[in-house]
Amino acid sequence: MCDGGVCKTKYTLTAHIQGITGIGYIQALRGGDPLTLNDGASANYPVGSTITLTAFPVAITTSYRLFTGWQGGQSGFQNPATIVMNSNKAVTATFIQAHDVSGGNISALTFIDPSTQPINVTANMPHAMPYGMVHVGMTLMGTATTGSFTIQLPAPAPLNAKWYKCGKKTSGCIDFSRDVISGGIGDGAVFNAERTEVTVYITDQGLYDDDPATGIIADPSGLGSACFTNSDCDDGAYCNGQETCNQGQCVAGTPPCSAGYSCNEQTDQCTLITSTTTSGGGGGGGGGGGGTPTTIATTSVAPTTTTAAITTTTTSVPVPVPPSTTTVAVTTTTTIPTTTTTVKGICPATKALGGDSHAITILDMLRDQILTKTAAGSQYIALYYKHAPEITRIIESQPDIEGRSRKLILGLLPAIGDLIAGRKATIQDGTVQDGLMVIDTLSTHASPTLQQDLRQFKQDIHSGVLFNTFKVKIRK
Repeated sequence: MCDGGVCKTKYTLTAHIQGITGIGYIQALRGGDPLTLNDGASANYPVGSTITLTAFPVAITTSYRLFTGWQGGQSGFQNPATIVMNSNKAVTATFIQAHDVSGGNISALTFIDPSTQPINVTANMPHAMPYGMVHVGMTLMGTATTGSFTIQLPAPAPLNAKWYKCGKKTSGCIDFSRDVISGGIGDGAVFNAERTEVTVYITDQGLYDDDPATGIIADPSGLGSACFTNSDCDDGAYCNGQETCNQGQCVAGTPPCSAGYSCNEQTDQCTLITSTTTSGGGGGGGGGGGGTPTTIATTSVAPTTTTAAITTTTTSVPVPVPPSTTTVAVTTTTTIPTTTTTVKGICPATKALGGDSHAITILDMLRDQILTKTAAGSQYIALYYKHAPEITRIIESQPDIEGRSRKLILGLLPAIGDLIAGRKATIQDGTVQDGLMVIDTLSTHASPTLQQDLRQFKQDIHSGVLFNTFKVKIRK
């Protein structure tokens, strides 16, 4: 691989460990025996080679330790993970350490990837959970009715970050701050002054104990906030500036275009505003003064759905022009559908979900509260109901497609819940790939008309149009 006339045959992989000193290490494997990389260690690999990375905690007898995700040149929670050496790479493995404080002993510490959990566990989940969720199991001793444990974090928590408890018992995620939950004297979570660790208090068989058995406490929870990196705040728009993350809160960006320039969202450019000159119908002698204002009307009509109520808005914008020309008033009329009536009969999603009323309700909310608000969303609705009978027949005759479709929809529910709640939504790249596979499988059984629309929908996915329209972020 060459850059500026210099050709490289190898790139450097550098390992970093985030957590208390000596908490873990990374093993890098490219054929043969794995290479152990401690914090700050590096190794050189041929250009284009694929390296398998595995993070391991160093076991000790006094505490539990757990890998909680990758940062830097590798992201996500998959362990092992693979990385391609197409440049110099620096990867960071993060670890937590947990120890019991009072009431009993920790008996289990396991990692939970929030994206794999059903919506009744992750509803209201904060946008950013950089270390995922951890499930702590604790066995109480003697007559103890409350247990507490401390989790040492990989890095200090931002000031606006909170400890969230997520589970079926709480119907999703809640702020588990102790002062919020119990006024600071009972159940809840408390950070130390440096915010490097959090202590969690839970009453056995109380409102926040996820294990029904007496003497055993179970707690799925994790660190969360609106953001941890600038990319968590990026809304994908250019014209409102680059958003940044400051201590767990997103800060609005500064618009990039100066006065006298217009912003083009499609090209990510600022364009100098120029005057428009028309031949006025003014008086004699050089065509000065007067003239009759001209009105230019443009109309944009969104694709219609099965039935729709139409709302029309009209905006009149005066456009200044140089002296001795005519003033032009521009009137824009936009027509969009505001409600949609669905067709009768079993739709594909209902068939795939097997009558899961909770999931179906979420999908209905997506249609009515999100999709109907845009022209593109309304078009997707129309196409869905146009092909619904055929897709339902395919699902009924192909159990494999039914199972894949169910898995796909359930995997999308957390992101859909975020959209409905007005939060920024993130979808794992693996879920996107699952969706593309479902589309491909459907296409093999579809009519030519359905195949054509599926190809266009697939193109919208590959080009990013679908995700940009609804401001959905894809996490690798």
